[in-house]
Amino acid sequence: MSIFNSLENAFKEHHIINDFLFPGSSANSYSWNSFKPQELICIRSDEDENVVVPCLLIKGKAPRKAHPPRRDMEEETEESIAQAESDPSSTIMIYCHANSEDLGSIYACAQWISHMLGVHVLVPEYPGYGLCQGNPCESSVNTAVLTACKWVRDVLCWDLDHIVVYGRSIGTGPAINAARLGLVGGVILVSPYTSIRDIVEEHVGAVFSWLTAGSSDWPSVEMMKEVKCPVLLIHGTTDEIIPASHSKELHSVCNSRKRLILLEKVGHQEMELLYALVQAAPTMFSLYDKPCQLDLKHLSSTIVEFRGGEAAIPVYSTRTVKSPDEVMAWGENAGQMMIAGKHVFVL
Repeated sequence: MSIFNSLENAFKEHHIINDFLFPGSSANSYSWNSFKPQELICIRSDEDENVVVPCLLIKGKAPRKAHPPRRDMEEETEESIAQAESDPSSTIMIYCHANSEDLGSIYACAQWISHMLGVHVLVPEYPGYGLCQGNPCESSVNTAVLTACKWVRDVLCWDLDHIVVYGRSIGTGPAINAARLGLVGGVILVSPYTSIRDIVEEHVGAVFSWLTAGSSDWPSVEMMKEVKCPVLLIHGTTDEIIPASHSKELHSVCNSRKRLILLEKVGHQEMELLYALVQAAPTMFSLYDKPCQLDLKHLSSTIVEFRGGEAAIPVYSTRTVKSPDEVMAWGENAGQMMIAGKHVFVL
């Protein structure tokens, strides 16, 4: 990264508009011990070893309706029904949350989406939120989301057509960015925006929109033109925070397969948006045709364990395993680092 880019990112991290864009960064609703075993993992960026992204991981099961009765049987047996209900999901959904949420506050929602859609859900935390160190801005949030996407694609070796990124509100910017870079096979945008500057201008007027100069922004319209995977857009027509006109414009410039759903008399964060998501997503993406067990046991990983704590949170690298010799046993080449102010072991 050039000196100019470093200075630009530093300016964005401390821009006054960040208090408006990332209000949730001042609170933390969870700890290292808040989740069930293996539901909280960390992923370290291969581009910057100082970037460690806590992620919520919800393992899904394929929905019953995804398994039609076998043609060679007059009726299904209890064994076949149990097998169908226990089949793993085919798809991983990378969930880019809104600006007033963190992994703790969206836990129930992530579980609900996983259950209703029958998908695995991976939620990367934003810098400055929860247990993720750093300051939130366009660059740092993009890095967190891209780190999660690269881990799914390169380390889990997941089929690209079965990686879907879902962004809500502020999260739609980094979601579109991941899609335009070809890291996912589909994108879902709920209450997206054309740009941060456009939102500010609509709320305070063009005269004061200069406040966004040099701040974090996602030029969603320009990025959308580069997206080649299927796109599902969902917006409420009475959204007073981000008007539905933003989704209409994004839909108009999208050059890939697309669908726009406008919900009458629905605002910015109502459950009807999620109901529309679970109903429409199976018609836009191939969610159920390639069941795959999400097993982390055999990954080449950097494992982190907290001293004196009950949690043993693994830190996975985005570097692809080249040979079994690269997988080191616990205790070899141990070191220490700091994550969220805590001393941790690193292998």
